[in-house]
Amino acid sequence: TIWAATTEGLHSFVGSTWVRATLPWKSSEPILTVYADRSGGIWVGSAVGLLHRPVNDVFRPVAGVGPRVFGVIGVTEDRNGHIWVTDQFWGFRQLSGVTPDHHRQQGTGRSVFPDGNGHVWVATIGQGLWRVRQDFSDVGIETSTVETGLVDDDVTTVLKDRDENLWVGTRQGLNLFTPHRVI
Repeated sequence: TIWAATTEGLHSFVGSTWVRATLPWKSSEPILTVYADRSGGIWVGSAVGLLHRPVNDVFRPVAGVGPRVFGVIGVTEDRNGHIWVTDQFWGFRQLSGVTPDHHRQQGTGRSVFPDGNGHVWVATIGQGLWRVRQDFSDVGIETSTVETGLVDDDVTTVLKDRDENLWVGTRQGLNLFTPHRVI
């Protein structure tokens, strides 16, 4: 199934046609993101909050992720099966665990990318790129901004290639982060 997040709601491509999904709220709320997890579940983020649909079930609101977070903008899953979301209140958080208060970064997270090496990278709107340890053992969040060489603080996406390079897309261009190996 192909899913599409649109300003007119959530749609799926069934057979040869697009079908509007039935969601548990009445308005035609714009959908900000849709994500299919490894188990086949579907996660939907909007300004209203976060919905989850396990395989062959219906969409239900995720407890504790409601309108007070100003919308869920990004959803992803790490290699351990933990779901991570970005929003305008926390910036980022892990749903299946507790995000410690000292990791709360006031800002707007746009997308989140677990790199498979114990870090989560958060693309932000106007605050650069954040790197966070998935186990929260490090007290701070490392940030990359225009002051440290990022081409723009409005980061749209983060991806990793097969050589472990991180490609960071911004509104003004592309940055390449190459891992350094010390022998």
